[in-house]
Amino acid sequence: MSESRYFMDKHDERLRRLFASLCAQIDGGHMRNAIKTCDKILRIDPADPDAHKTKLFLLLHTEQYDAALPLAHHRFERAYTLYRLHREDDALRVLGTGDDRATAHLRAQMSYRTASYARAVELYTQLLESADPHSEEHADILTNLRAAQAHCDFMDTGYLRALGALAIDDVLTAPPPQVEGAGRGAAP
Repeated sequence: MSESRYFMDKHDERLRRLFASLCAQIDGGHMRNAIKTCDKILRIDPADPDAHKTKLFLLLHTEQYDAALPLAHHRFERAYTLYRLHREDDALRVLGTGDDRATAHLRAQMSYRTASYARAVELYTQLLESADPHSEEHADILTNLRAAQAHCDFMDTGYLRALGALAIDDVLTAPPPQVEGAGRGAAP
């Protein structure tokens, strides 16, 4: 066996052991250790696509969005990471005009977060119409749709009713409230 073949076999064996360890760590819920194992794999093979994708997933799963951003090369991954960093304008720019379900979900979430509740209702309604009624996705969309609709309802009617119930004229003409102990030299 040549010397270069020997080192290649050692290299392959080490990668196999690291990937086996990575799978066990993920299965066991040891995400931070799994990230370290991805780093070890990437030191041996910096171009390994599985290690890159796994590390990105792990960083997102552990809410390490700043660290995930440089690894998010695909349009949706990058937009999602920017959204999680509360950079909705950047996320929308990156997201572009895609029309797949994942993109629609992300657009709906961003609409809700930026208080564009009517747009969120519109997007969630479209998603709900094409979701399997027995799926977990359907239940999630329905929950999000109800929340967005509740905000729309409040802004359209609830807010105005609440303002009307304040009797604003009485509030504006009433004397200032008296503070207990004020004006009598009492210590606050």
